[in-house]
Amino acid sequence: MKVNYSKMPEIKFDFGGFATKYGVECADGRTIKTGAFQHQDATKVPMVWHHLRKDPGNILGHAWLEHRDDGVYAYGVFNNSENGKKTKLLVQSQDIDSLSIFANNLVQQQSLVHSGVIRELSLVVSGANPGAKIDNLTLEHADGTEDTLEDEAIIFGGLEIIVHEDEKEDLMPPKNNELTHSDDERTVKDVLESMTDEQKDVTYALIGQALEEGDVEHDAFEGEGFMKHNVFNREGTVGPEQSNLKTLNGVFNDILHLAQTRNMNLSDAVLVHASETLNLDSELVHDALEHDSVSITNVGYLFPDARPVRKTPDIVRLDQTWVKIWLNETNHLPFSRVKSMYTDISVEEARARGWITESETAKADMVLSILKRTTEPQTVYVRSDLYRDDIIDITDFYVVAWMKAIQREKLDEEIARAALISDGRGAAHADKIDEAKIRPILGDSSVYVEYVTMEAAVTDSLDIIEAIISARRNYKGTGRPTLFIEPGVLTDMLLVKDTTDRYIFNTEAELAAKLRVSRIVEVDLMTGVQREDAEPFTADLFGIMVNPSDYSYGADKGGQLGMFDDFDIDFNKYKYLMETRASGALTRPKSAMVIERKTA
Repeated sequence: MKVNYSKMPEIKFDFGGFATKYGVECADGRTIKTGAFQHQDATKVPMVWHHLRKDPGNILGHAWLEHRDDGVYAYGVFNNSENGKKTKLLVQSQDIDSLSIFANNLVQQQSLVHSGVIRELSLVVSGANPGAKIDNLTLEHADGTEDTLEDEAIIFGGLEIIVHEDEKEDLMPPKNNELTHSDDERTVKDVLESMTDEQKDVTYALIGQALEEGDVEHDAFEGEGFMKHNVFNREGTVGPEQSNLKTLNGVFNDILHLAQTRNMNLSDAVLVHASETLNLDSELVHDALEHDSVSITNVGYLFPDARPVRKTPDIVRLDQTWVKIWLNETNHLPFSRVKSMYTDISVEEARARGWITESETAKADMVLSILKRTTEPQTVYVRSDLYRDDIIDITDFYVVAWMKAIQREKLDEEIARAALISDGRGAAHADKIDEAKIRPILGDSSVYVEYVTMEAAVTDSLDIIEAIISARRNYKGTGRPTLFIEPGVLTDMLLVKDTTDRYIFNTEAELAAKLRVSRIVEVDLMTGVQREDAEPFTADLFGIMVNPSDYSYGADKGGQLGMFDDFDIDFNKYKYLMETRASGALTRPKSAMVIERKTA
């Protein structure tokens, strides 16, 4: 078969098919916007096997692209390589019938692709775009003659494509399902668009109902497989037999003729024609003709089903940025029972001393006190379950993987939260994470934490900044710390202005440099948190200054993060458990600063 369009060279192709369809959701969730690839009309691209373009042996030939209103059509030409010949036989035998594209330079908003560049066309076992099907095949015989496999064409959209070698219009599938009758210039689309909404509803309901109930004796609805489709689907999708479609178009012309000869409106003509040809209830038709308008009960049944914007449910969550920073930069030990030891050499007893030879006083010993703290592990877990029936019935996405991802996110958040500010549950709560096993920085001993506690009257952000800078000298942790801060406090600091009404800090980086920290990280969970053990007062938490590497998590082999699945036969239910057994604590004295203000 040869094609020579205005923008394309004369080519002899082995098959044709849509490389991608516009307005159809692909398997990866993307939808190609109409005209996204129109700039590639008459462009030649490589044709490969399953996108394995790095191996020259997988180059099967090339394809010419043609922009159409409903997608990008491709004309494939196989090369004479062994793989090209083998794949050509697979395509001709219909063992392979799907196409896929590789494109880059994509411009998209959410899941809608506005433009891009198709780099190659691939023959695949299963395509991502439901419309990318091979629909025209050509076999060349030994004597040079060619056969077009019209009866084996794979149809998309319910329309058969009739192929002629010398007519471009016959090669292209009918656009928008506009099937014209040979004796009438009016199309089915023209007829439907001329009807009122009420007339359309009557047409869809009556004949659609007749099709579903099988009460069809008219020739227009004969043909193998035709009863599987509602011929009055609003999207125009009809059966696979072209002859049946043409006859169906004739039915509409019969209805128009009936309306003209009997001086009836179109909706009445539909009812009369239906009663005469589809054996509908004559009383129903009579009652309908007796009224000026026709009403449909349960019209909502005809409405399309609601469709989700995204396949998986949206998740409402607090900002998790700080969790990843914290867990990635903390110290992780291969044992769970952690012992930290320290000695204070800043005391007077640890100082070096002077001695005079003639002195009658003996030399004094330096006194070093070795102190230690041991932290033992605790199990932290998250558990959920799903009925097996629900897993099978949820077909839009894999619900188990989605739920496991949520479990991991919540477990990570809880472990990080327990280390920074505690889990917030009361001491008697059954689910409390023991603060002696995963020790929170907030509320830890003054040996490990320097508390910067401002009076309740301190409300000016500049005063707070100065208090933090003044106390910074007491920080004894590793390197430059990170400031984990309550979002509202950060906002107030960034809004501080000078006497000329100009902002003092234009960026967070400028504020971080002033506070002598490496960066500032917002923690939504700090909002409203108080240090209850700061007797005889309570204090509102503003922030925690710490280098995460000074905080250690410990877990023995087997106690690291694990995922366990179980199936309950009695209740036909899957159970999923994710847990870890670990300890956590600051291991360096004065390695953190807690910034707080007394509660008014």
